[in-house]
Amino acid sequence: MLPSSQLLARRLLAALLSTISHLGAELRRETAPLQLTGAQFAMLRALSKADVSVGFLAKQFRVAMPTVTEIADNLTKKGLAERHSDPLDRRLVWLRITDQGKQAFNQCQKEVANHLAETLSRMNPQQRQTLVESLEAFVEAVEESQVDEESQKDDPR
Repeated sequence: MLPSSQLLARRLLAALLSTISHLGAELRRETAPLQLTGAQFAMLRALSKADVSVGFLAKQFRVAMPTVTEIADNLTKKGLAERHSDPLDRRLVWLRITDQGKQAFNQCQKEVANHLAETLSRMNPQQRQTLVESLEAFVEAVEESQVDEESQKDDPR
């Protein structure tokens, strides 16, 4: 018999995979009119918070720089993002969301949030509150784990 933490981890994995599948389908449905991929939507989300460098995005999404460059190229061609050079270091390229990109992101986010609100309405208030608080705590634990992994990579021992 598996330890209880292993059983919980397997149940969590099954629940997350199912949720990702359903949310992915909803996200594809909402971004289809704008011809946005999930990766492009994720990049717009990051850009909606602040201008960021291509290197930062590659590290955040754990992908190679050319992958981020390709996604940025597509967003730029669609007028949803723009590039600008750092005035102090011309080698550093920053990405900024455009007004059109903000509108597209906000519209998609609103529609997906409406879908989630409808889904959450099928749960009682206590379940909703517990779910959100638990997911926030889980995200925090995942982020701490990633920081730990990064610091171990940087440790020359």
